[in-house]
Amino acid sequence: MNGVLLIYFLILKSPLDSLLEASIKRIEYGEKNLNYDSLLSAYKEIKYIASTRGTYLDFYFLSFSIYKLYTLRFKEFAKEEYIDTAIYFLEKANKLNPHFSDGNALLASLYGMKAKGFFKGMIYGRKSNIFFKKAKEIDSLNPRVYYLEGISFLHTPPQFGGGNKKAISNFKKAIRLFEEGKGNIGLIRWGYLECMMLLGIAYEKTDSIEKAEKIYKRVLEIDPEYGWAKSKLYNLQKKKDD
Repeated sequence: MNGVLLIYFLILKSPLDSLLEASIKRIEYGEKNLNYDSLLSAYKEIKYIASTRGTYLDFYFLSFSIYKLYTLRFKEFAKEEYIDTAIYFLEKANKLNPHFSDGNALLASLYGMKAKGFFKGMIYGRKSNIFFKKAKEIDSLNPRVYYLEGISFLHTPPQFGGGNKKAISNFKKAIRLFEEGKGNIGLIRWGYLECMMLLGIAYEKTDSIEKAEKIYKRVLEIDPEYGWAKSKLYNLQKKKDD
């Protein structure tokens, strides 16, 4: 009986695993091509998986899909309530796996996104710092921790502990760790090219246009179909022509 139940369980489990992997690929495609339909499909699929099975990875990727829809400012997802929804699912993921570096890093990033204005900045900025610290304690070589913290620095004024210089330092460290092979943790393997893109954006903010251009070209050497990098290079060239 136990053997029959095990086979039955594996049969049931396999389609959800395959669907999750396909959904993750849809997120990757949506990210690099700024494709709303691909991201929305992934979100709906993972929402079904999480409601059906509910592992910590299911909730993590559900939160991640919302995070991507929000940060790319797509339609109805460009509202703060979706940050709260992503936080809710991520807290469920972290409760199921308390030693989850990526879960704590993404949660830290989401809290950082809520840190707008003086009072919210104090409350959520502190929470963000706590979870970034926890993520590093769990895995100090996880490149996504430094990548996401770099994004937080990029959007935080220097007088409040952020700034372009800190962001660039974090992005460079994250890229080095990615290139040392530290970024692939099972199904969680995102961030390398996205981090390079954010490094390019940070260079643009400091008027290091040649460095930014070099980064975007490097991204396209790795992935010639990366739509976001194509768009950034086109805009830089247009500025030069003007």
